[in-house]
Amino acid sequence: MITVDEALAAIDSVARPLPVVEVSLTVAAGCVLAEDVRSDIDSPPHNKAMMDGYAVVASDRATRRRVIEQVTAGQVPIRRVDPG
Repeated sequence: MITVDEALAAIDSVARPLPVVEVSLTVAAGCVLAEDVRSDIDSPPHNKAMMDGYAVVASDRATRRRVIEQVTAGQVPIRRVDPG
């Protein structure tokens, strides 16, 4: 039996990248990009959260909470988050 490092070295010694091909987006599912793709513009063009979520004051230990504001993409919150 050989080690993992030896197995990887054996694969690397014979494996070669496939040639680059261009495909339309409609058939690109499952394909791997040949190079990184970067944008020269920030989209959306404003500060943004990377995840959806809720802001709460956890120290109040409330078992029920109410939604006081919904902030959608591009908006800035205007309400303060208080206990409860």
